[in-house]
Amino acid sequence: MACIYAVQGISGLKELVSGADLFSLFKALSEVKVPYAPRVVGAPENLRAHEAGCDAYAAGFVFLKLAHIVAQKPLEVSCALSWRSLQHTVRLYANQVNLIRAQYHHLSLGPTDKVAETRPPWLCIRLPEQAQAQVRAVLSRCGTVDIRCLSRNCLLVAVGNYGCARDIVEAFQEDPSVKVVKYKSYQHNSVVRAWLWTAAVASLGLMATCALQFAAVRVPIL
Repeated sequence: MACIYAVQGISGLKELVSGADLFSLFKALSEVKVPYAPRVVGAPENLRAHEAGCDAYAAGFVFLKLAHIVAQKPLEVSCALSWRSLQHTVRLYANQVNLIRAQYHHLSLGPTDKVAETRPPWLCIRLPEQAQAQVRAVLSRCGTVDIRCLSRNCLLVAVGNYGCARDIVEAFQEDPSVKVVKYKSYQHNSVVRAWLWTAAVASLGLMATCALQFAAVRVPIL
């Protein structure tokens, strides 16, 4: 849900809301103490993903908990918040459908379609072959990432938001053996490079052939 990004800047909560699935987020938020938050009762005995009612219950619990966290972020509350206060807090994120592994974070269903924030560019990480396990461990701590091995010394990393990308860059900026750059297919993809070199050689060969044929043609003297 879109309001997850509002709590990523709150100290101690970034790691909790970076879970890859709904039930990881549900379990993490169940342990967070929020002043004056209501006690949610009536949970199914055994929560199982994709079973009738379980997904709906977990999503509702997460929504209520996040609403209270976001509402209390800018101030110190001394009493329970009203429903109107909670509605006002989450109004900014209304009618937004979360998108997984897409170019945009969410799809807006509101009357005015605002320009959505796009995903950050892919990252290319060059590293020593023996350091792959350590680098993958650091990446997992920075947030939810997708990793593809381009070669023994190169990893392609897709991240969900700019905060995660910034954390990755900062995590390795003091390590001279690891280099993090923006991914460019013509520079980091061996298949694309091979096609480009093939096209370049073919173009040069065609130009040379045309030049030789042109030079071989005798121009009549007037």
